[in-house]
Amino acid sequence: MYEIEEVRLFTRMLRGIMERKAIFTPVTMHESQIEMKKDLKFVPSLPENLSSAGWSLKSGNRFTPVRVLNNINPKSVFTPTIHGFESRSGKNKKEFTLDWWTESAIFRYNVLMVSAFYGMKEWNFRDYYNIPKENFLFIADSGGYQALSQNARIEPTEVLIWMEHNVDCGLTLDLPPTKSGEPILGFSETPRASQIDFDLSIKVSKRNYEIMESNRKSDKLQLLKVIHGYTLKELTKFHSAIKDIHFDGHAFGANQNDPKSIALVLGFAQTIEKERVHMFLVTGRYTAPIVIFGKRFFKFLTFDSSASSITGARYRKYFYPNIIGRGIEFGKSYTSTLKALPCVCPVCQLATVEDLNAEGSLPGGLIALHNLYQYLSYFHTLDKLADSPDKYIDFLKVQNFPEEIIKMIEYLICIEETDFETANKKFNMSDIGRKNIEEAFM
Repeated sequence: MYEIEEVRLFTRMLRGIMERKAIFTPVTMHESQIEMKKDLKFVPSLPENLSSAGWSLKSGNRFTPVRVLNNINPKSVFTPTIHGFESRSGKNKKEFTLDWWTESAIFRYNVLMVSAFYGMKEWNFRDYYNIPKENFLFIADSGGYQALSQNARIEPTEVLIWMEHNVDCGLTLDLPPTKSGEPILGFSETPRASQIDFDLSIKVSKRNYEIMESNRKSDKLQLLKVIHGYTLKELTKFHSAIKDIHFDGHAFGANQNDPKSIALVLGFAQTIEKERVHMFLVTGRYTAPIVIFGKRFFKFLTFDSSASSITGARYRKYFYPNIIGRGIEFGKSYTSTLKALPCVCPVCQLATVEDLNAEGSLPGGLIALHNLYQYLSYFHTLDKLADSPDKYIDFLKVQNFPEEIIKMIEYLICIEETDFETANKKFNMSDIGRKNIEEAFM
């Protein structure tokens, strides 16, 4: 009876409609790059059917590639996520592109993330899209969310074989916990799973992890074990079920709209993992400071988002310099009288207001790349300040951050100075729920 009910629930979950903003993993860059030290990386990502930043710029175009110094941070790395590779030719080396990992990019960033659900359509993915193999981090999400949204089935062995052939780091194939029969729209919009749904997520994920563990062939691919849970009870239950399956680190999802959930996940993570951790989709103005401060617990921390791509390429929303999530809407919605772009990033040194209001896909690509640069700049500031807790908190106060965000930084400091259990009691971390913290494109 339980097996029949399990299949029925799984079928209902597959009918959900979800849009996963893969790990923020646009990962690319070069020479004069934005320096990202090996410990912490942001992984930019893009939604399906959008090419990274990427629309080609023919060599006769006045847009020419420039180099930006790659100096993001030492213990955490943003990994921009990207989908839509299937729309690329991947072979026209005579054109300049907005793909930040290529030699001809306007600026380069040495990290990229893609969903295996889309990546597996091209066996030699890395070679086909000219993704560097040296001094570069290429991450692949398993595609579990995309499989749900597309009502499709993917096998853990297929995902593993493709990852071993193409990427540096992969995330295990999980079944995301969602409420049966409800739309799957993303962490912040999707109703939390019932106990039955959550147990099913654990059971299916565990089975996939065991298959991937027993079929590993390459010792070069690093595999991170995905754990879901917003509360300590959920995190503990998920981890207990899969703790005997051995991989190279862990990946976590948290409630994007709840600073307490994000901080709790980081606190829990450091009790079971000290080496490598990845955090899904937490790069908002108010949430990124919590994640980046948490770098102190791990040897290597990555975190992702597709927000720069979505806001730029899809909505043509141009972020104000150094302000994540707020900005100007170009295209059909444009009503301003700007005479010049208010930014000195590599993109805005080349583009004009007219360029961003033009027809076609190029303007969205330029805006997406501009937005990515704003993320990298913001994360660079946070990363450097995070080495000094008092200056970090002072910076957040000067920026008028909500008190709850500052409290969660103090919570992480308390963990570092005492222990996880003591900090949980002091900050009442059992009280985890949805918060209406204003988030601008996480």
